[in-house]
Amino acid sequence: MRTSCLKAILVAGALAVPVHGAHADPAALGIGLASALILGAGVAGEAWSEGDIGLNVQQELSSFVLGAGLYDVITDNEGSDRAGLGRVEFRFGSNDWYLRPVLGAEATTDSSFYLYGGFIVDVYLWDNFVLSPNAAVGYYDKGDARDLGSELEFRTGIEAAYRFDNGMRLGAVFHHISNAGIGDTNPGIETLTLNFTIPINVSE
Repeated sequence: MRTSCLKAILVAGALAVPVHGAHADPAALGIGLASALILGAGVAGEAWSEGDIGLNVQQELSSFVLGAGLYDVITDNEGSDRAGLGRVEFRFGSNDWYLRPVLGAEATTDSSFYLYGGFIVDVYLWDNFVLSPNAAVGYYDKGDARDLGSELEFRTGIEAAYRFDNGMRLGAVFHHISNAGIGDTNPGIETLTLNFTIPINVSE
């Protein structure tokens, strides 16, 4: 149990400590802190109740994710660049460190696209409801959408999903994308999507 908790604490640190350094923006920092709190709840549940809340309660298979939603859901003084958003993602199966690697691509109706890789952690609240903090880094091409100040962009977010008994999931995910202050400007953008997760070799 001590080893399990130590691993979870290290994972929490990896997701909560912003790569943004001194130029951290509030949205990314807020998501990181929220992720740490969620992960802490999972550790507490595993350590003390061994009941409803825990990390990787279910062994997860590798899976494909299809997502659709909106780009630029929170407008600001720079105006709205709201557009449709589509996503395809591959998530690797569970491992002993709770981190599930992810690879994906998303594109908007304004011709922007984002290719990324990162990690996701599953924290179960009850048997079928799961919160999944996640973080990624990747290449962004603005197309006709907003200039985010850099081609290298970081993404942090949280997914809330219902996991069906066969391993499929349906959930909503909120993401913040920004360049961590490495560009001349760092306007950032928020997205909100509905994700449908399909495990490979769906269990009966």
